[in-house]
Amino acid sequence: MPAKNPVAADSTVSRDVYQALLVEYGEAMTLFQKKQYAEALAKFEVLAKSVNEEPELSDRIRTYSTMCRRQLDDAPPAPTNVEERYHAAVMAMNRGRLDDARALLDGALQENPSDASVIYARACVNALAGDATSAVHDLRASIVLEPKLRFQAVNDPDFQPIREDAAFIDVIEPSLSGV
Repeated sequence: MPAKNPVAADSTVSRDVYQALLVEYGEAMTLFQKKQYAEALAKFEVLAKSVNEEPELSDRIRTYSTMCRRQLDDAPPAPTNVEERYHAAVMAMNRGRLDDARALLDGALQENPSDASVIYARACVNALAGDATSAVHDLRASIVLEPKLRFQAVNDPDFQPIREDAAFIDVIEPSLSGV
């Protein structure tokens, strides 16, 4: 069956306008898929005002707007202390949101710059991002504060991307030049 043309011949919405709406809808969907719900919702709300003559697109926009609102309502409150930032960062890291995790850990370190667990977590984020230099720097700093972390790093899968890096090996199996 041929695809149904969403713009009827007698429609008041021109093809060009409809195509522009579809482009904007696609941008909103990309934000939604990236879990950037606040930004997606803002785009969907703008679109909702422009698609009155297109019931199918209007229904989809309403549906995705509702889904964005639910996600935003279910979002946990912003972390307010080192422990909350650390836990939020671990959750972000586990979801692959490394930039968010790093920002949360940086915030925690501003509040408590000598928290070995937070520094270690930032080393993990840096390793997952492939930044061996920063990962090794943070790992060394965390081990100075808490020597047991050296043994944790040996088997931590977060360090897999840099496991063969000479500087990382020197931290977990120190030579005279290591930690």
